[in-house]
Amino acid sequence: MSFNLRIDRPIARFSLIVCVLMAVGVPGPNGAFSLQRAFADNAASTTTLAPYVSALRIAIRDPLVQLTWQNPPGVNGPVRVYRSKVEIDNSTIAQASLAGITDPGAESFLDIPPEPGEYYYAVLIQKPDNSVYDVFVPFRNITTRPIRISEAPTQAELAATVSGMTTTRINDEVVLRFQSSRSGRTLVIFRSTSPIDSSDALSRAVRIREVPSDTSSVTDFPVPGIGYYYAVLDTALLTSGTVVLKAGENFTGSAIEVPLGAEATGIPTASLIPRQTTPLPFLILQEGIQSGSNLVPSLILPTPNATLDPKTATAAEWLLSHVRIEAPAPLKPVVLNEDKVSSDKGAEYTLKGIVLTQLAHHQWSDAVTLLSNLLTLPLPADIRARAQFYLGQSYYFAGKYKQAFLAFLLSKDVYYTAAEPWMNAILDGRTD
Repeated sequence: MSFNLRIDRPIARFSLIVCVLMAVGVPGPNGAFSLQRAFADNAASTTTLAPYVSALRIAIRDPLVQLTWQNPPGVNGPVRVYRSKVEIDNSTIAQASLAGITDPGAESFLDIPPEPGEYYYAVLIQKPDNSVYDVFVPFRNITTRPIRISEAPTQAELAATVSGMTTTRINDEVVLRFQSSRSGRTLVIFRSTSPIDSSDALSRAVRIREVPSDTSSVTDFPVPGIGYYYAVLDTALLTSGTVVLKAGENFTGSAIEVPLGAEATGIPTASLIPRQTTPLPFLILQEGIQSGSNLVPSLILPTPNATLDPKTATAAEWLLSHVRIEAPAPLKPVVLNEDKVSSDKGAEYTLKGIVLTQLAHHQWSDAVTLLSNLLTLPLPADIRARAQFYLGQSYYFAGKYKQAFLAFLLSKDVYYTAAEPWMNAILDGRTD
């Protein structure tokens, strides 16, 4: 059976041509490419070499918006998702908000608008210089009808999800690397000597710093000689109590340790080789060589004891009975002014962390270990003196007064005024 098809209306004839061309493709400079590419590039007034995503689809589970699309062949770079309350094109893209940047090759994105309202979306491919290919094709990479959101998101829904967490040691530093699912959030970095694999373990971990959620790496300066675990979480998860910990995603499953250095931590204990094996004679002159008279007063011999006149002794006792010498107040932990100012660099950052955690919570034994390990590193003179000063306090409150005195002695050249009361207290026996 055969039939003839007659096209009388120009529009119908054009539609059929479109259908045929979409099926067979339109040849281009580098081979065949789809008709949607030809019409898209023509509509966007751009060259046929500008790539763009296609088949943009939107699924809504209020207030969540799931976007999916298809990347063009041969393009595996990241994609930028924009959100706006007006339709996005060349004239309005500057006012649109960046909802997020996907991983290279991703073809989906979950967005949560910050408040109820109507929103438009655009999905643009990012160039190597971090700009975008500004191709706007309706139904391909932009929406032409508003997406209506009626519910406000919860803090847990707004939270950024952390994944792909790794740690690397570089000399005396630990570099944390991770990815975040959302920008515009705040992440908290935790450190602990035990795995941070539960809420209870998280409560015992040390909160070391906060960073923006678009951060992909953080450098930490831990105390050497101790293995540490790390966790990175959105602040909203902490306040809402909806933390979900996953090893290798938002916390490390194995510890990383900076090895101890070779610097000395105290006064050398090795015996010194004497330069003179036989002691030199010590001559005490008590009488003048020519006159033979006594040398008065003697700068070497102690003054002989003398008995006070009875009236003088009575007066002295009366005076002393009216003197009230107040006992010195018990010593309390002291934080130097230098460590009351925040710092995020190297050994100074590590020292302040010990001061604000172990010393502040009176964990003297832990403080001794951490400070002793820190002092094995080649520290600047001022930081070394500060570490010795805090080590002296830790030994003092731990009841190890000999070690405390030696630590204060090593800090007094820089912090004499601060170390003197502690040394005097040890020498006077005020160690309660």
